[in-house]
Amino acid sequence: MGPSNDNSSFTVIWQMIQRLCRLYVSKARLDLSEKLARLFSGVALALIVLILGICVMVFLTLALSAVITDVLPDYWSYLIIGGFYVIVILLLIALRGPILINPITRFISRIIVESPLNNTPDDEQD
Repeated sequence: MGPSNDNSSFTVIWQMIQRLCRLYVSKARLDLSEKLARLFSGVALALIVLILGICVMVFLTLALSAVITDVLPDYWSYLIIGGFYVIVILLLIALRGPILINPITRFISRIIVESPLNNTPDDEQD
């Protein structure tokens, strides 16, 4: 009776360990899918904002060029606006760490490192 009882208890423990491992794998898959969904939604939002921002900048540039051409010749207005964009590009290159790299790194690390238990929105914590 002793060896049979030990064998059945070992089988029960083994089945519980297998079930626990399957649950951990299932939880990891759910966490990964949630994090990937949040990451891809952030990327999609950034792309949409970028495309719309480019459209807005084109129209604002054309409007500003039309206003400047009332005072200066056409080529000067285009040179002034082009120079402004060159300065903006140089500033973005010089400050790419604090302006571009740090926010993206913070966003990705917050998604990856954040504990699934702390996913409640701020208004539900009150």
